[in-house]
Amino acid sequence: MSKNAVSTFDSVRNLARWSSNQDESETTVYRRFAALLDILLDSSNIKLIDGESTSEATKASIDLNRSIFGLGEQSHSFGRRIDLMLGIKHKKQRVEISSNEFKKTIASKDVVLKQQCKNLRTNACIIQQIIAKYKINTSVMVMDFVGSFGCLYMIKKTEEQFYIAKPVAKLAIPYNIDQLGGLEQTLSALFQMRPPKLACRFCFNNR
Repeated sequence: MSKNAVSTFDSVRNLARWSSNQDESETTVYRRFAALLDILLDSSNIKLIDGESTSEATKASIDLNRSIFGLGEQSHSFGRRIDLMLGIKHKKQRVEISSNEFKKTIASKDVVLKQQCKNLRTNACIIQQIIAKYKINTSVMVMDFVGSFGCLYMIKKTEEQFYIAKPVAKLAIPYNIDQLGGLEQTLSALFQMRPPKLACRFCFNNR
């Protein structure tokens, strides 16, 4: 059995400690999911950047809009805060490759919709920055979670300059033994993020 498989099994063994409480914080739900994702991305060059880090790609887009629309230096620009950023190192610089968001189960439909819209815009900024800085026209794999359930989807920029999002798989973080059957689909979907073609191209360019 591989090291990753053993680590994943150990993580799943903690199911008995996990709660189905509908009011659990976003941080609690994220922590469980991150334990699995951290194992799946082990030995790849993809890193988890959490703690509501700020997206540099969105900051660059804000600055560009201010320049285009003549807003000047009215205030300092700050990137959007992200629950989980996936990134890689390229020539000692962090390259953002995916923004991912988490909300608690009891979040209202309006809050969930705002989160999804924010995540779509953030990942569009990430794609645009990669194209502008590295001349790589790529798609990104993105996750949105509400409680223990989420969706993995792909976003890409078309030749017509539109951003298209396509669902790839449903995701679920089990919190009891009865839900273990759905974990296989989640793990299979997450393996599509390890490593994405974009990360491979950066690895090649670093040689």
